[in-house]
Amino acid sequence: MDELFERVRTFGRRLGETEFAGDLEGALRDGLADLDALSRDDPFWRGWANEHVTVAKLTDHAAQRLAGDPGDRTARLCLIALRLDANDAGLPLLAAEIAKDAEAVADAA
Repeated sequence: MDELFERVRTFGRRLGETEFAGDLEGALRDGLADLDALSRDDPFWRGWANEHVTVAKLTDHAAQRLAGDPGDRTARLCLIALRLDANDAGLPLLAAEIAKDAEAVADAA
């Protein structure tokens, strides 16, 4: 997981967006804690080979949370952080942030 956090910090330094990168890192930490706190009897864990917290499981968990509550900012930011290396860099997930704050358009660009 340390590599994931460092990737987010590097993103922030490179783009001069350390505050936003801090938000992303915080969302990752909160998402990981939420997933780890999830009862191992929860239906989420069915189908996984084990009950260890991983990036793949965090991705699924955050996606499920966001699908259940489109206003879940932690889940949204968590998914953005997890997609920084993807072709779209998670930009489609920023739509809600951009709608709330016109300055976020410049940040997204």
